[in-house]
Amino acid sequence: MHSVCLRKLLSGRKNKIKSKLAFLLRSGVSAVRRSALSRGTRDVLTEYGSGWSSYRETLASSDTLEQWLCIENLDEREDWFYVDGELTYRRFNSSNFYRQTLAQTLRSQLATAESITEYGCGIGRNLLYLKKLFPNLRCYGYELTPDGVDIARQAAAKFALDIEYAQLDYVFDPPEKFVFPVTDAAFTMFSLEQLPTGCDIALGNILSHVRYGSIHLEPIPEYYPKTLRGMIARLDHRKAGYLGGFPAAVERQNLKTVSRQRATSAHNPLMFPSVIVLHK
Repeated sequence: MHSVCLRKLLSGRKNKIKSKLAFLLRSGVSAVRRSALSRGTRDVLTEYGSGWSSYRETLASSDTLEQWLCIENLDEREDWFYVDGELTYRRFNSSNFYRQTLAQTLRSQLATAESITEYGCGIGRNLLYLKKLFPNLRCYGYELTPDGVDIARQAAAKFALDIEYAQLDYVFDPPEKFVFPVTDAAFTMFSLEQLPTGCDIALGNILSHVRYGSIHLEPIPEYYPKTLRGMIARLDHRKAGYLGGFPAAVERQNLKTVSRQRATSAHNPLMFPSVIVLHK
């Protein structure tokens, strides 16, 4: 009886290892064959403008904030993920994990913050989560796409949460476009990811509009491990035209301290997101 159970256990483990290796092989071949993208503002506007607009109906059909914050097949689905330090195929809510990580980091690293701004807020759901969790926190959100700003405002009104949103290109827009007041803290979540260049300008603009510091949950390829998956992930990241030069950009800022840790889970199994906190 025990030997049968042991054989089944070992067989299950072997099958899992084979599945992971097969996934990595497919991912590696795909990354090699993938054409390199040259990502710019126009590309982001095109990709996310139409993407965010598609969620208008979802907002209209969401009766509660909880429904809006957990959209089936966007936030929670069954797929390959990086969960608790392991590559695995399972059902997982990555958005909830990221928001919990953000809230925990805010509590532990910038606990005295009474106001916060998100740069690249998309359709504004991260700020809705924070405002619900911290009712006294004053929240502001900048987003590049007009559709994103419009949906974010509609959602805040629908769920009666006091959050302000405005359109902004936080890399190239002039100072007068930064219409919100200086806040205690700021954050980005897979927003700097869209900047193959200009990260130093983006960080400079963000830090010049905060009192205490900023939180960045972003994929930083320079921090990826030198494993097979890490090397495939670096190649895939470069081919996608994602964020580059973040560590060097941080060094050029006048900062008091910098803390960094790798997130334990990720929505993309070829990403190793970091949680970086920049203290002024």
